[in-house]
Formats: sequence, structure tokens, C-alpha cells
Amino acid sequence: MNRLATPEGIAVWEVFRCAHSQMRIAITSATLPTGGTKLIRIATGLDFTAVIMLAQAMNCAGQLFLDLLPEVEALVVRDFNEICG
Repeated sequence: MNRLATPEGIAVWEVFRCAHSQMRIAITSATLPTGGTKLIRIATGLDFTAVIMLAQAMNCAGQLFLDLLPEVEALVVRDFNEICG
């Protein structure tokens, strides 16, 4: 169940697995009620240029990858912000 069935699918998944380090992060600060300051990291998206270059280097920048990129970006950003927010 939910196994990747094609070599292309496996390669695309590997690119997305490696792409987590290509996040665009905004850093802001919030003043705490105690008077201190807390830094807040907010993911704004994936660096598409870097992720596409990674896919090209891994020979899998085909249509499947390009079709999935916006959907995967939304999931990665949501999960990052839930975990780090």
C-alpha cells in the first residue's frame, strides 16, 4: 500500500526528501510578557530554483516532479511551521 511503483516516482521522492534544506525562512521576533524576546522562524516556501537544480542534478526534473513540486511545497511549509511554530 502507498509504495512508490516506478523508478521515476522513487527518484522524485528522493529529491523531495533531500530538498528540506532548501527552505526559505523568515525570522522575526516577538516580545514576551516577561519583557524578553523570542525569535520566531517561519517557513515561506521552498527555494524552487535550488530544488529544480537539485532535481536536474539527480536526473529527475521531469513532468512528474514539476507537477508535484507546488503540492509538496505546501506540505513541507505547513509541517515546518507546525513543528517550529
